[in-house]
Amino acid sequence: MLVEVNLQGWINNIVWLSYVEIMEIERIIKKYEYMMFILINHFNIRDYDFKEDVLQELRMHLFNLFKGKRDLSIVEDLDSYIFITLKNKVINILKKMNKNKCISLNKVIDENGIEHLDLLESNTEASQEEIYVYENIITYINLHFSEQDKQIINKYFFENLTYEQIGNHLSVSRETVRRKLNDTIDKIRRWYK
Repeated sequence: MLVEVNLQGWINNIVWLSYVEIMEIERIIKKYEYMMFILINHFNIRDYDFKEDVLQELRMHLFNLFKGKRDLSIVEDLDSYIFITLKNKVINILKKMNKNKCISLNKVIDENGIEHLDLLESNTEASQEEIYVYENIITYINLHFSEQDKQIINKYFFENLTYEQIGNHLSVSRETVRRKLNDTIDKIRRWYK
């Protein structure tokens, strides 16, 4: 199970509720279930088991929201409030799930400065169209970027140096190299579109 559910807490909460309260909360959960499905589709959750886990978490969230001490009668637009709280809950679930899945390709993985990006194989064959695009990009870079930006691009893409190695060559920090390279790539993308 990807999302942990506190089953004992759920059972303890139910024991202390009356039958009328349970039926009211069940009605509320059914009423807002369509919102849950909209959010699951919006965030493109496809895995069936994970989808069920998220639905259960959202049901528990609604249960706790209406069972809790908050006075929801002061909320002007209850449907919007519920939608926003459910959306935030889904975002928090996805953040928790993805927390350790993403790694930077520029993260140094050994004492020699080898980065994840260094381990990727490159395809050296290029079509005529790709060569034409590359030539246009290089011309654009030569006309529109500073010498330091050109050096960073050259050292990163053609000499395959890491951010830290480039920073040492140019006497700037690793972060400066990363920021300048990202800015340069963004400018090229905007120009190329």
